[in-house]
Amino acid sequence: MFTKIILIILIALIIPLALAMGAFMQNRLPWTDTPGFGKRLRTYLTTNIAETSFDPVRPELLIHDYPLQQDNILPVVEQAMLSLGWDILVSNKTKQSIHAVVTTPLWRFKDDVIVTLQPVAGNDGTRVGVRASARSGRGDFGTNTRHILDLYSAIENEIKQHR
Repeated sequence: MFTKIILIILIALIIPLALAMGAFMQNRLPWTDTPGFGKRLRTYLTTNIAETSFDPVRPELLIHDYPLQQDNILPVVEQAMLSLGWDILVSNKTKQSIHAVVTTPLWRFKDDVIVTLQPVAGNDGTRVGVRASARSGRGDFGTNTRHILDLYSAIENEIKQHR
């Protein structure tokens, strides 16, 4: 009887741990980059939002500038989102923003990704800011960071294809 109880307890611990590890592995996160493994793990377990900025704690969340005017990059960002299989809810040319929903592959959760476009002062470029957030849960296992990395990569691929 005692052995069965220990076995049940082990299974109850192993299954959630295995699912969490699967989510982390699927997100292919830069664990060894600044600010280090411990701080990243704590962030991924306790935060369900990732947002780009000019001075991010995690360098992969640095806001990106692209050498296209706002009107020209809006369809590029839309196409990048579609190529990732995301659902675009709103694309607002007047506000220069796009709101998409991403369904996570492992858990099937819905995450919101909002992109804002701003002109870069002094040139014909556009600043593309991204905020990705989970609709539920306290930690996202780095999924929203992965959404941002995937989006920037897809935007860069779209730009290369159209040159």
